[in-house]
Amino acid sequence: MIVKSKTKKLSIITDTIFFLFVVLIFVLLVQKLDLPSYNEYEETMAQFNSKNFKSVEEENEVYIKKIKNDFGIIVLYGKDVADYASSVNAVEQYDESIVNKNLKQIYETLQDYPDDVFNIFRSRKYPLHVMIVDRFKNNTLALASKNSLNQYRLFVSNTSSFERAFHHEMFHILEYYMSDKKRNLYSDWASLNPQGFKYEPNTSMITSDYVYNVNSNINKLYNNPYFVTRYSKASDKEDRAEIFAELMIATRKQPYLENGQNIKKKADKIDESILENVTTSKFPYYNILK
Repeated sequence: MIVKSKTKKLSIITDTIFFLFVVLIFVLLVQKLDLPSYNEYEETMAQFNSKNFKSVEEENEVYIKKIKNDFGIIVLYGKDVADYASSVNAVEQYDESIVNKNLKQIYETLQDYPDDVFNIFRSRKYPLHVMIVDRFKNNTLALASKNSLNQYRLFVSNTSSFERAFHHEMFHILEYYMSDKKRNLYSDWASLNPQGFKYEPNTSMITSDYVYNVNSNINKLYNNPYFVTRYSKASDKEDRAEIFAELMIATRKQPYLENGQNIKKKADKIDESILENVTTSKFPYYNILK
């Protein structure tokens, strides 16, 4: 009887230690992932849903928390982007009203993506910081970057093309990630272009040959175009980002997305790579690709 009692006590102690160990691991994991506490999340949700903000600044803070909670993406602006902005030839954005508009655009735009896309950023292995800037000191609207630590940064300025520019740079971010997972991701991309075609990094030298034009009867080269914009001809990466951006903002099926069209073949290739490497869910544009 004494042996059984001691064994039972030992078992209880062991179970308690194991339970405490599991709790400790969970706490450390939450801290590592930088996840919001339940109360913090509920408070953010309540304030977000009520739209009861004391000021624009407070509303901006709530939107930033909401974007981080829902998508795992950190948004910065003002003095928080000063060091980064100077490195990309950009000017910081301090106007809270403009930032408010941009934050709402970012939140709405991100909802166009399948939710599991954001598992990349939620894992914290590939953190994404979106930097809202006032403008770039050149003709740039937005840009994306990745450093040796797999930290992604997406800079976007306040323009009438904000949504399209954001989608364009988001594809660059996704391609960085996909290229890490699979080398030679688009090794056969050249076969989707005109024979002998070479991309032209000097954008001032790019012609309109093979570029989609709504007046398709003007030139026979436009009857089955290869590029959605002239900028698509700057590089293979810009080509794909331009197609993705067009797909994301499309409200109806464009002529170049009909079966047999060269751009449709490229769009299918892009969609295939995303489904294979990023998400198992279909993007909203999938319906117009069918």
